[in-house]
Amino acid sequence: MLMMPGACEANTYEAVRLVYAQNGRTVNYLMREEWCWDPAQPTSCPTDYAVTRIEHDRYDGPRHRYLPRVLDPVNLFVLEELAP
Repeated sequence: MLMMPGACEANTYEAVRLVYAQNGRTVNYLMREEWCWDPAQPTSCPTDYAVTRIEHDRYDGPRHRYLPRVLDPVNLFVLEELAP
C-alpha cells in the first residue's frame, strides 16, 4: 500500500489487488482501490472507498500472449483495448 495525499489530506491509501483465474497461476484482473482512514483512530472504519481502475488481462494460451483491456469500474464495460 502507498500513502498519498488526496481527498482526505494525508490519510488516503491506494492498493492494487490481483485477482487470479481459477487455475490460481494466471492474473485475471488488476484492481486499483483507494480509501481514506485516520491512523490516529485505529478502530475507525475506512471511508470513501472506490475502485478507480480495473484491467482485465486475458491470457490467450495457444497464442501465448496477453490481451489486456481497461474496464469501467462501475459496469465492467470495456473502455480501452491496450496493445499486447
